[in-house]
Amino acid sequence: MLLPAAKAHAPLRTAAEINALSDDEFASGIPFDIEGTVSFVASSASPGFNPNVTIQDGTGAVSLFSARGLPVPSTGDVIRATGTTSFDTFSQPHADYTNLVRIGHAATPKPEVLSLGELLRGDYNCRLVRTEGTIADAFRDEIDPRYNYLLIKRGAEILPAAFPDPNLTESTLQALVGAEVNVSGLCLFVSGSRDFLGPRLELTGLDAIRVTKPAPSDPFDAPTLADIHRINPATVANMGRRTVAGRVIAVWNGDRFIIKTADGRFLRITLARRHSPPAYGETVRVVGFPETDLFRINISEAIWRREQSVLPPEEPPQPCTASALLMDASGRQKFRPRYFGHTLKLKGQLRDTPEPNRLKAHALLDCGNVIIPINTDMCPNVFKDAAAGCIVELSGICLMETESWRSDAPFPRVTGVTLILRTVADLKILSRPPWWTPLRLSIVIGALLVVISGIFIWNRMLNRLVEQRSRALLKEQTAHDVADLKVEERTRLAVELHDTLAQNLTGIALQIDAAQMAAEEDPNSAMPYLEMASRKMQSCRDNLRNCLWDLRSRAFEEKELADAIRKTIAPHIGETDVQIEMHIPCRKLSDNTIHAVLCIIRELTINAVRHGKAAHIAVCGTLDSSGLSFTVADDGIGFDPSRRPGLSEGHFGLQGVTERVLRLGGAFEITSTPGHGATATLTRLTPDT
Repeated sequence: MLLPAAKAHAPLRTAAEINALSDDEFASGIPFDIEGTVSFVASSASPGFNPNVTIQDGTGAVSLFSARGLPVPSTGDVIRATGTTSFDTFSQPHADYTNLVRIGHAATPKPEVLSLGELLRGDYNCRLVRTEGTIADAFRDEIDPRYNYLLIKRGAEILPAAFPDPNLTESTLQALVGAEVNVSGLCLFVSGSRDFLGPRLELTGLDAIRVTKPAPSDPFDAPTLADIHRINPATVANMGRRTVAGRVIAVWNGDRFIIKTADGRFLRITLARRHSPPAYGETVRVVGFPETDLFRINISEAIWRREQSVLPPEEPPQPCTASALLMDASGRQKFRPRYFGHTLKLKGQLRDTPEPNRLKAHALLDCGNVIIPINTDMCPNVFKDAAAGCIVELSGICLMETESWRSDAPFPRVTGVTLILRTVADLKILSRPPWWTPLRLSIVIGALLVVISGIFIWNRMLNRLVEQRSRALLKEQTAHDVADLKVEERTRLAVELHDTLAQNLTGIALQIDAAQMAAEEDPNSAMPYLEMASRKMQSCRDNLRNCLWDLRSRAFEEKELADAIRKTIAPHIGETDVQIEMHIPCRKLSDNTIHAVLCIIRELTINAVRHGKAAHIAVCGTLDSSGLSFTVADDGIGFDPSRRPGLSEGHFGLQGVTERVLRLGGAFEITSTPGHGATATLTRLTPDT
């Protein structure tokens, strides 16, 4: 790790000053220059590195560390060491010396004799101490296999002690278990990666351990744990190893089991390290250290062996309720220790069933107002045919989980109650949940929402596709309709030009030919022919003007036929008053029919204004099942219809009207008397819709 640059600081001169530094000050690299007597030299388990050296002065003790190549003092040497503070790779504060000078030699400091309880209080860091107790367990450190650990026990107090020796055999370590010993070492809080181990002893090796009472050659030769009463917990913790026999009635957590003795006692057994539990139903003898939770005596740091003995048969399950197990009459929580170890039968609904073949399997039993944890370590597949929601009846061992007594915890806490199942026979399914569960309902609703969302999205996509295709079809249909309109308009113009202009031009040509032939005999006789040709030319000019007007006119865009008529005749009537009564929508007539009607009415109104000198004109019409009928009446000078001028006199308007009416399948009649106006009646015109 990167350390901040060292600040100017006066060298520290005493162990007390170094021990008083904070972590930040250690990391800043403060110099020290200290003299003292070497009280402990820890042997190094790593080749190439020097051991740490502990020195004492009048203010206390401190451990100093160095790298390879520097001299290693001996205990009793008086030295002067200089260096700086730092942090090691485990983020532990170090005082690293870079120079060491041997000044002299003094008597080796004597260790302070202290109890385990005094050492565990943590007031003797870096002090050389001696204590005594019984080796409860011995094992190689799984974090750093170069080190070995001993657990020194006295009563309920346990202090770990460590020393480096990678070549020490397992059998040598195990031979120490159960021995009463007196050990000397350095009390330290620094423990490598175990930041919260607390105080421990650093030993130089096996030579720091003095056995005051060897462990028995057979650990099972320990005294039997009798059925004792009225004994305080401190006495129980100091009893030393005891042995007891019984049948295994429950196993859990991989290192704990319950036995029932021949005299009916239930004992909770906690195994020592690296020991596997016995099987359910086996008869075993256990040896370990007694401890108590104030309800019963239990065994810790235990080992076991099979025992050949006859024990009473198992008790049948006792029907019980969760309320009777955990609550009083008023509904408050109340644990009943008398149920510990007994076989109980509980009914309830399964919650959170474990997955099959899981190493540690637990479930929950809902008993209405209480939830009971279910341990299935002995039969992980017990719930393979049961699902959450099943109503079941479970038979198992009642485990009241409690803490063990400690001197600083005079009333151990009860942490809970668990039912331990032993075999698949402990489960009886009373009823299964209905298929239609809230979870499945949620799944179905979720699936339906997904389907509906998919249908909605698909519908939107189809709508967009339909809209696109509809627009394309509309565009195509519009183009087709425009083309049809163009063809229809061209056809109409062709018919109009053929029926009017072409015929008139033919007549004009014939009249001119006749005038030429007459002029050869008598020039004066050619005049009538020329006059006729002139009138026909005037008619052609009028027809052509009307055709051009029709092309420019927006009368076809009107919704009502009356408005189209009014817009068509407006340029030809001047100040003449025209009244139009024709309530016929244009949508009910084709464009050809509308054009024919407009041309007819225009011709009749022009004649009324031009020849009849009319001041008022009335146009009325209806559309019914018989066809289209309308009249054009005026108050002009009138005329005699029987003597009306015709084609021979050069008047072509009424003839054109007659031809248009015939094309529409209708009838045309004019009634008039001189001085009383004229009325043109058109009936039964068949609209081309």
